[in-house]
Amino acid sequence: MARTIGQIYEQMVNDKDNQTPLQTLAPSQDTQQQLLNDLNSTSKVAIWRLLFYTVASAIWLHETLFDLYKKEVEAKISNGVWGTVRWYHAQVLKFQYSDTLMYHAVLQQYQYPITDPSKQIVKRCSIREQVNGLLLIKVAKLSGSNLLPLDTAEQSALNSYIKQ
Repeated sequence: MARTIGQIYEQMVNDKDNQTPLQTLAPSQDTQQQLLNDLNSTSKVAIWRLLFYTVASAIWLHETLFDLYKKEVEAKISNGVWGTVRWYHAQVLKFQYSDTLMYHAVLQQYQYPITDPSKQIVKRCSIREQVNGLLLIKVAKLSGSNLLPLDTAEQSALNSYIKQ
């Protein structure tokens, strides 16, 4: 988790204070307004304080961006486990009857150009992994509140979709 600008700044000041030649430049307690007022100051202390604050802000931004990137990568990892039963289940429910899959080169996966929920005919899906490593996929569509099997053309389209 990213530290605050104040925490980073204080650590920089503490590190500076541990350097014996720099101990004579110890600042008073800093506030944001005081730092803004120091913009016009010719004091060496004011200059390094502003530099420390600027560097602390840059470090904070860097740490914050790393945190966001880490969350994005973790989300992709948790949602992108290909070949698992959970992944196949999600893919079967995304099936759109009578639409053509397109390969997305950047994402390196097949997907529909436009998601159309009215063409997503599979409403129920059950997947079991067999002893021999094959998957048994059972699907059904809905008509009102009744479950119906897919007809031959729909099954054939779903089989082609799963193979891709």
